[in-house]
Amino acid sequence: MVQDGEIRIEFGNQQVESFPLANIKYLRNVPRSGGNLLMFFFKKDKTPKRYWRNKLFTKADDLNALVHAIRQAGVDYYYM
Repeated sequence: MVQDGEIRIEFGNQQVESFPLANIKYLRNVPRSGGNLLMFFFKKDKTPKRYWRNKLFTKADDLNALVHAIRQAGVDYYYM
């Protein structure tokens, strides 16, 4: 979920992590044999947060909505 300038990652009804959009340097979407790997790179942290697309989203359009929201916030997006 993207809400109030922050990304909240939930699995089921349990919130796992949240971080402000302002802290994200860029988002990289990397296709792999097991699916797409989404990597959030942060401005102050050297280690990215990694998530499998199929674990985050139930619908294909949800990734497009995330990309649109982060671009609107001025965050770069790369598909490699």
